[in-house]
Amino acid sequence: MTTEQALLDKQRMLTETQRIARIGSWEWNIQTDCVTWSEETFLIFGIKDIGSSPTFETFIRSVHPDDRATMYAWIDKCIAGIQLHELEFRIIRPNGEICYVTGYSALKKDGKGNPYSLFGVVQDVTERKKIESERAKLHAQLLQAQKMEAIGHLAGGIAHDFNNVLGIILGNAQVLRRSAGDSVGSTTMQQIERVTSEIANAGSRAKELISQMLLFSRAPAETAVTDAPEILVESIIKEVVQMMRASIPSTIELKKQLLDCDLKVKIQPVHLHQVLLNLIVNARDAVGEYGNIDVRLERRLISDECGACHHSFAGDYVSISVSDSGRGISTQILPHIFDPFFTTKEMNKGSGMGLSVVHGVVHAANGHILINTNDNSGVCFQILFPVAGAQSVEASTDGVHETHDLYPVATEYDLAGLNILVVDDEPSIAALLKEFLEIYGASVSTCHHPLQAIAEFESAPERVDLLITDETMPVLSGMDLTKRLLQIRPTLPVILCTGYSEHVNAEVAAKQGIFGFMQKPVNMDELLSLIQTLAQSNYSRQEPTVTEKAVDVGVDAE
Repeated sequence: MTTEQALLDKQRMLTETQRIARIGSWEWNIQTDCVTWSEETFLIFGIKDIGSSPTFETFIRSVHPDDRATMYAWIDKCIAGIQLHELEFRIIRPNGEICYVTGYSALKKDGKGNPYSLFGVVQDVTERKKIESERAKLHAQLLQAQKMEAIGHLAGGIAHDFNNVLGIILGNAQVLRRSAGDSVGSTTMQQIERVTSEIANAGSRAKELISQMLLFSRAPAETAVTDAPEILVESIIKEVVQMMRASIPSTIELKKQLLDCDLKVKIQPVHLHQVLLNLIVNARDAVGEYGNIDVRLERRLISDECGACHHSFAGDYVSISVSDSGRGISTQILPHIFDPFFTTKEMNKGSGMGLSVVHGVVHAANGHILINTNDNSGVCFQILFPVAGAQSVEASTDGVHETHDLYPVATEYDLAGLNILVVDDEPSIAALLKEFLEIYGASVSTCHHPLQAIAEFESAPERVDLLITDETMPVLSGMDLTKRLLQIRPTLPVILCTGYSEHVNAEVAAKQGIFGFMQKPVNMDELLSLIQTLAQSNYSRQEPTVTEKAVDVGVDAE
């Protein structure tokens, strides 16, 4: 083999190696501005005219404008002989494609020690960057899923016990109010009313917090989105904006832009109210004394990555944007804004559940959230819901903002002659129900263990007219206990109560023949009404009697 042939073979091998590794070599003569690129360098920069004579300006024009200052500084340091590591930067190919490359360089000097030329290699790392970006996205999704799972376990773990405590507080407040006789002096009666009202209000706030936690942690499949009505978004926005004007200073301008009307989404009206209220209150607090808040409705075809769950999505969406002219959200805070209990507000100014609830509601409705913000330039929350079908009907929002006495005094119930068996492993709950129901004439016996209840029922099954049982108990659950008793007496009316259960709801209970279902803390008036309904209807098993209400969470925005 001739020397010339050997050199050609080595050159071909070098070219092929550079092609495989996506690495190109280069040299820049500083004194003559003559630039030499290998074939692969031309390909990396997207220049097809291989063999042309590139210059330093050819190279600089290819560098992304945002990276040129860094590139100039790096080159200056290289010429100064400072030992540097590689530099990653972006280039723009002639077709507009943006690619990521990594450059390496070394300095040559002439016989007098003056800088003569820079030489080195450049490697196309675009695919690696895509892989790293995808890996980072998957990692963010995993962390978000783990966070949601953790808060879900936390919420579910405390909900049952906490709702039992609330039941004791709220129930005893009702008993106190209703057992006060006419012989009590007016001043004392006023004190009783005031004290019980404070108890009820405190319990209501605690119940609201539990509802928020459960709503945040609930997965979309568990929220029965398919059962939600299709509502007209425009009417909800108008109602919320009109209501919020009264609570926003006149120095803040609140505007709405309804670019597309007749847009419908599948969601409970009260939940969409909650999302808008939280975001507008957020904006109000961010703006301060002077500024603007804009609410915008439009339909958009969009492809992006959710700012809350970090999943990519694309499709036809109803877009609701709430923008403000406030201080914006810093890059340090932005990753945490949807974390439950995270807040930048002062003590007692918020529980940190506002945006967590927004997150839970939006994703339960198969929606997504985009955030556009910079320090000191305001923030825009864009809520995206899938467009609902054309056959929808506008959901009524009547009564959404009505206020009610949490526990109104009722006098129309008469349970005289009714024998009720109460089973609850929390003695205070069982005692409370016994005391309360006996005010209305019922005869109540209590058991604190399901096996004790089975033994008592087996001794005289016809004597029990109705069973009220807790779901979570030792040895046997309320569902299991009911199955045992229904085997003995299939027509026994049953009311199943639960502080929290991932597996039992009104529909599940109804399939087992349990047509009374209540969520703790039990509203005593609803309990009385349900007992009377079951007692007077000969326990009709056609449709379940359900007192489980849609989750109604309170306003607490960050």
